[in-house]
Amino acid sequence: MFRKLKWRFVVLIMSMLILVFVGIFGAIYGLTANSMNKQSQFTLEKIMRAPPRPVPDSRDAFGSLIVETDSQGKILLLMSYLEVDEQAVEAAVTKILSKASAGTEAGTVAEADRDFGRVKIGETSYDYLVSELPDGYKMVLLDRTPVHASLNDLLMVFIWVGVGSLLVLFGVSVFFANRAVRPIQAAFEKQQQFLADASHELRTPLTVIQTQLALLGSLGDPQEAKWIEGIKTETTNMAGLVTDMLDLAKLDHVAEPVRVEASLRALLEKCLLSYEAIFFERGIELSVSSEEEVMARMDPEGIRRVLVILLDNALKYTPSGGHVEIRVSREKHKAWLRVRNTGEGIPEDRLEAIFDRFVRLDASRTKATGGYGLGLAIARGIAEQHGGRLTASSHPGEWTEMTLVLPGV
Repeated sequence: MFRKLKWRFVVLIMSMLILVFVGIFGAIYGLTANSMNKQSQFTLEKIMRAPPRPVPDSRDAFGSLIVETDSQGKILLLMSYLEVDEQAVEAAVTKILSKASAGTEAGTVAEADRDFGRVKIGETSYDYLVSELPDGYKMVLLDRTPVHASLNDLLMVFIWVGVGSLLVLFGVSVFFANRAVRPIQAAFEKQQQFLADASHELRTPLTVIQTQLALLGSLGDPQEAKWIEGIKTETTNMAGLVTDMLDLAKLDHVAEPVRVEASLRALLEKCLLSYEAIFFERGIELSVSSEEEVMARMDPEGIRRVLVILLDNALKYTPSGGHVEIRVSREKHKAWLRVRNTGEGIPEDRLEAIFDRFVRLDASRTKATGGYGLGLAIARGIAEQHGGRLTASSHPGEWTEMTLVLPGV
């Protein structure tokens, strides 16, 4: 339990840190990319205003193309400081002019009849600036390879720094999670130890009381016998409560049980030997369906206790004339046992609450059905110790179903 709590702390802390890192790095990356795009536009403006030169006057202009066309888009001048495929340039120019024309029709061209954009020539991406001339167009294209390289380098730095920082912070989170859980675990263990000790100490006097009440019942008069019988009933109930409390204490302290391969169907059949007559006596129809062999890895004694609790629970809450259906099957390499009984059912918002300790859906029925609301808590604890689960589903007013899932073989 505390191991799960510790890892929940770690997962929560790491999730928050990852979100913070992604937010910070994403903002820095976005601002850097935006700054580089503005710098590219500034460089395009600068080259557009400067007269064409056979040798670039700046480092930025070295990766640029200058193209002049007539009004029909035919290239009149192509000045490039890099080797380019002229056919690819012509295709790019056609694409740029079509975008510019569409932008003009939509009224979205930048001021001074200029339009910024991006286009690919071969495998290389270029930023471009188009300016409309009296008898054609002038466009400047700037290679984005340096921008891509810089952004990729920045991204790799972020990844390495982020991963390294998260690994360090993961170790720090585990350390502080251990320290945070330790006092809670110590307090809980003290409480559970007290519960176990108290349960042990209560067993002996209860046994003595029960024995002496049995003797008094055989010697007393009929009037006293009624009182003694009432005391015996309450003492028996208290002894059951002490046993359940001790079982809960053991669940919280005992490690994972020793599991062996065993037949879930065979174990169920042994448990039913004690219940079939009771079901018949109370007028409850019982039906059992099972595959030939459903093997599971389990501690037979622990799972037998779970089956007894589920059968007892179905017996308590099924009215006379009702029906209890038990199904054992193998699904997805796991062993499944379902116990469905007709009856009042359980509201959907209370399905999880029934597995809490000392929880009863209707306190007025405690005396009628017996028990203190510990059975299902014990059953779920045993199931989870086995690496399985115990869940409930219900249709209020019609039926309730308990589902036990165990690791298969």
